[in-house]
Parts: sequence; structure tokens; C-alpha cells
Amino acid sequence: EEPGNDSEDSTVAQQLLALNDGNQVPTSSRGEPKGPPQACLFVASLSPETTEETIRQYFSSFGEVLKAKVMKDRASRPYAFVQFLSIDAANEALQHSTTQLVDGRRLRIEKAKVN
Repeated sequence: EEPGNDSEDSTVAQQLLALNDGNQVPTSSRGEPKGPPQACLFVASLSPETTEETIRQYFSSFGEVLKAKVMKDRASRPYAFVQFLSIDAANEALQHSTTQLVDGRRLRIEKAKVN
């Protein structure tokens, strides 16, 4: 167990609990909050300069973002997964996906394919 993160993790968990009207937010085996699979979006056409923080800020306007992860494919093209707390927030982001630019790029957003 890593020292020093317990209070920060419990604070995040308490905030999520409050945001979810007191309903328990499920957690992964690593203790990270996880939303419903249907509330996860795949985001492509990112600028190489786009960071996880930029993605989190942009998508937070649609609802509570539990996790934003930026990665690169074999050709070094960046893409991201964004996990929302609610399916409604993910659907809202999908509806507005073609109207704004992030770091000068029009993002391609779709529901993540869950195995």
C-alpha cells in the first residue's frame, strides 16, 4: 500500500458520493471510482498537444467526469477515453461533439466499445 494517498482518495470518494446524491459509486479493484460502461466515450482526432487535463475540463461541462485517459496508437496518434458518472452526461457530450474545437481540432466522439 502506498503511503500518503489515503486521505486524498477518501476525499475524492466523499465528493463523488455527494455528487451522486448519496448513492454509492462503484469502485474498481484498485479503488478507483467507475461509472457505467455506457457512460464511457472514445475520443479521436486529438491534437498532439491535448492533455488529460484539457480533456477533463472540456468534458466536465457536460457532467461529472470520473476519469480521462489520453493514449497514443501505434502511429503515435493521440486518442482518449472519458468516463462519466452518468449515462446522461455521456449522451449530452455526444450530442454536442461536433460543435466545438479543442486545441484547434474538431473531435470525433463515439460510445466506447466495451468488451
